[in-house]
Amino acid sequence: NVGAAQNALRAYTARGWVYIPGSGAPAVPYGLGFLIECQLARQSGLSAQQVLRAATIDAAAAAGIDKQGGTVEVGKLADLVIIDGDPLTELSDLGNVAGVVADGHYFIIDELLRH
Repeated sequence: NVGAAQNALRAYTARGWVYIPGSGAPAVPYGLGFLIECQLARQSGLSAQQVLRAATIDAAAAAGIDKQGGTVEVGKLADLVIIDGDPLTELSDLGNVAGVVADGHYFIIDELLRH
């Protein structure tokens, strides 16, 4: 049914509907499921920019927290995932996590995985 879901996503987004990746959790495993869902959305015809916007700006708006997050701006909360690559060019680079900035501290991915 992946093809049918991709066709539906393509049709809905063409009508201006908002798509939020990861909204199928916990039916889809967190993390890896999110990455796969983003890839499937990209394969359905959404641009990498549309998928990344859906995962950040649109997700924050849907959750009602767009005044606090969803974009990197002065005055907003910002925990960041540092990616080794360019997900706008190759969306699968989202899986290449190099580190995380949380509460103003940089954490290297290897250190996080050890703990």
